[in-house]
Amino acid sequence: MFSKFIGCLLIVFINSHIIFCQKIDNNFMAGKWKVEEVIVSDNTFTDKREKKIFEELAKTILHFKGDGHFSFIYDGENQEIKRNIKDFENSIWRIIKEENLISLEKKQLLTIMPVDFEEKITFELIQGIKFQVLKTQNEKVDFSLIAENTQQNVVVKQKVDSIFKQVKVDDGYLKNIIISEYPVLEDCQERKDSSYLRSCMNNSIQKSIVDKLELKKYKSLVDHQRIKVFLNFVIDIDGIIKNIDVKSQDITLSYDLKLIINNIKIIAPALDENSQPILSAYTIPITLLNQ
Repeated sequence: MFSKFIGCLLIVFINSHIIFCQKIDNNFMAGKWKVEEVIVSDNTFTDKREKKIFEELAKTILHFKGDGHFSFIYDGENQEIKRNIKDFENSIWRIIKEENLISLEKKQLLTIMPVDFEEKITFELIQGIKFQVLKTQNEKVDFSLIAENTQQNVVVKQKVDSIFKQVKVDDGYLKNIIISEYPVLEDCQERKDSSYLRSCMNNSIQKSIVDKLELKKYKSLVDHQRIKVFLNFVIDIDGIIKNIDVKSQDITLSYDLKLIINNIKIIAPALDENSQPILSAYTIPITLLNQ
């Protein structure tokens, strides 16, 4: 639950009138930040358990490490918090000078403005929830090792990514298309009616994932036992799956799922009301259990 909210962080500064004119350097943020207080309004949660969890986060320390990694330090005993903060262990944080912020590079985005040592700031975590934090320890930062890729690394990355096809899609187009016949997958050729094709496509994709994923391989599943991911992709008019995107914080799992989707064979694309091939987009939620 904690990870569900973390991407919604907004920043409220106590001394905001001086923050925006500060010069950014490599070590303004590195170090440890103690969460002094978590303020939860009485009417924010109807569930007292959720309120208690957020209040428990007052025992958390945010650690922006000098090597460019980020982690939480939690001294409490709440197991739910312990499970969720693992999602952000070893995230990479980096400075975006043009936008005057820091970002965490792990799907979720956390933005923090530069502040002086021992200056207090308050995070507002959705309406009614605030973190008041204080920097307690500075740490020297050297980004030279992670800021730049060698030419060899760039070439390798291009070769890996090139197997996944992309197509530019207009959002307005997707909202207005009407699918008369769903795409035909290799395992879905028994019937032509649309309800069968839609159901068969969903079942075929889920079966491919179950058959090809070795669930014990992924740290996120070992830690959590159960995770939910969202698969997004389009099937172009040429019958090729493109724009594959996996919403998961496990990088290895995301890549393996992309490979599975990329290798699904499409016999025919979707058709419109005039029986003409059309591009179609899909989102499929998948729940993975490590039993």
